[in-house]
Amino acid sequence: MKERIAAGLYKTFILLLLISLPALSLPGNNSLQNNGTAQNQQTQRKNQKVPLKAYKVLNYIRAHGKAPEGHIGGRKFGNYEKLLPINGPDGRPMKYREWDVNPKKPEKNRGPERLVTSADQRAWYTSDHYSSFTEIK
Repeated sequence: MKERIAAGLYKTFILLLLISLPALSLPGNNSLQNNGTAQNQQTQRKNQKVPLKAYKVLNYIRAHGKAPEGHIGGRKFGNYEKLLPINGPDGRPMKYREWDVNPKKPEKNRGPERLVTSADQRAWYTSDHYSSFTEIK
């Protein structure tokens, strides 16, 4: 009797498993895919030289117009070394803002990673505190 019940439960479990697997792989269900959450999908890297965390900070800045909680940013960036474009497509001087990629930690250096954004919605990442830039597309 116990064997018949156990066999019946086992068959029911297998049947439920077989029914649910195709549903988990339907489009729009990312639970089995390695794509992360919907928010992470929006911040997938387009340039492997730019870390994902920089894309996340940039997306937050573009959505909210300010630095994420705990980050420092929004100050004017002078482009004194002239490594970034001097004039925009309209011929007018570019205006830049700088943003920390990493959150500020008490009694710690802010580190070298920064984002620089322009008034025309372009953005650049620097891993070496403004010595070189990678444009974020």
